[in-house]
Amino acid sequence: MTEEAWHALRMPIGRFDRLALIDETPSTQGEARMRAQGRPGLIVIGKRQTAGRGRQGRTWDDGQGASLSMSMCVESALPVAGLSLAVGFGVLEACESLGARDLGLKWPNDVVQRGTGMRKLAGVLIEGALPLAIVGVGLNVCRPPEGWSIAGDRPAASLEELGVTIGRPATAAAVLQAVSRWLEASEEAIARKWREVGVLRGEYCEFRVGSKLVGGTVVDIDSQWRLVLETREGNRLRVDSSHAHLEEHRAVQG
Repeated sequence: MTEEAWHALRMPIGRFDRLALIDETPSTQGEARMRAQGRPGLIVIGKRQTAGRGRQGRTWDDGQGASLSMSMCVESALPVAGLSLAVGFGVLEACESLGARDLGLKWPNDVVQRGTGMRKLAGVLIEGALPLAIVGVGLNVCRPPEGWSIAGDRPAASLEELGVTIGRPATAAAVLQAVSRWLEASEEAIARKWREVGVLRGEYCEFRVGSKLVGGTVVDIDSQWRLVLETREGNRLRVDSSHAHLEEHRAVQG
């Protein structure tokens, strides 16, 4: 890794006015929770993160310093599922502004490269009690020399592989600006954006909900940020991100 210009990352950026830059931390989420003092606007960035976590017990570690590991203290009226989408759109648009192409959002919180495998570029984790939430973002900036340390069964992509080579400090600034804009977005704008970039729309998906497996073609998202599935029998089902795990998805054959 080349020397990074972290000194150029100056607050305020968008809605964020405080920065804690840490050489190494087990988890930026834990650091943010300790340092927030009940106030929004804090950003915690770990140059290396050794015990990061994602949704549903998954890990997002970056001991090699190849990813942007960042947590934001955010005040929002959105429910967790809507906030996850809004932040995801901010990350996606930041990556596009830097030159990445063919990106989409895999409900509820993954920024992916479209196409075979839907390689994961970034993920979002929401913790804490609203209206003040701790929002974690993990974004692959370059491919680590020793290989990926995030959930090895899922294919990954990096900004570097997509032609973006500006480094983590400038990437962080772009993400904070774009996320700040999306935190001001209306629920209608968030729903419209999902219909534009949601990669599961039109796909047949099966979700594990408790002990049950439910499936159908993803046709929409409802006012509570649940996916709306249409079964082969023509019935409509709704899937909540807090209770569902995606087991399988595939394109619907015409």
